[in-house]
Amino acid sequence: MIQPNVRGSTGYGKTFLALDNGMKREDSVKDIGALLDWIATQPRPRRRAASLVAGGSYGGYMSLAVATTYADRIAGAIDVVGISNFVTFLENTESYRRDLRRVEYGDERDPAMRAFLTRISPLTHAAKITKPLFVVQGRNDPRVPYTEAEQIVARRAPDGAPVWYLLRRERGPRLRAARRTPTSSSTRSIMFMRRDAAALASVASKRRSIAAGLERQSAARCPRLVQNDSETHEPPFRSAKNYRSRMHMRQGLSAFANKY
Repeated sequence: MIQPNVRGSTGYGKTFLALDNGMKREDSVKDIGALLDWIATQPRPRRRAASLVAGGSYGGYMSLAVATTYADRIAGAIDVVGISNFVTFLENTESYRRDLRRVEYGDERDPAMRAFLTRISPLTHAAKITKPLFVVQGRNDPRVPYTEAEQIVARRAPDGAPVWYLLRRERGPRLRAARRTPTSSSTRSIMFMRRDAAALASVASKRRSIAAGLERQSAARCPRLVQNDSETHEPPFRSAKNYRSRMHMRQGLSAFANKY
């Protein structure tokens, strides 16, 4: 698994942070292209590790951008609450954060910037998505509206690659609560990599009962988790669960790479 720090990432100073602002937006996508060039020179196991791209929020945009720009060099993409069109995103995100996003992405009210943002948006190039795509979205997310997911799913080429769409109707920002159950987007991502639609449908039908069972288990093993917010901490079995989840993710990614 490779987690690149493309231009615009935090932790490298203000200059680096601003390297993908405004009209420089495509430069961060080019960094993924450079990563794919490097991967192509590596032994086969490492090439498999990059067969699938995945990201959330802005990382979701990056996944979609890679899926449209480098479709012939990946096996598939997972977009979690990602931006599919910068113009509609800026128009529909909550007002309390719109001006802050305009500083970084550009002001869609300016005609030249609007044309640029439309041109580079994955939605404009949705027909170029030729590999399997999994889109995950929270219905109540005020940051990245669910319409960003709906429109990329609807716009894809009718005869193109398969697209899976998971809309968590009860979830809001970042799908935080969804991560607590084995029916979360991470589990479904593994199923997507394994291309197991039957398993996905089966898990979806059992989601409520499994989630309720886990909540009871959490309360029994770690009462303070539900009794006292000031002393809240994670259940003692969470680390083991995360380790198993990572192992399953690796296994699923390997199966996906072998297939595609």
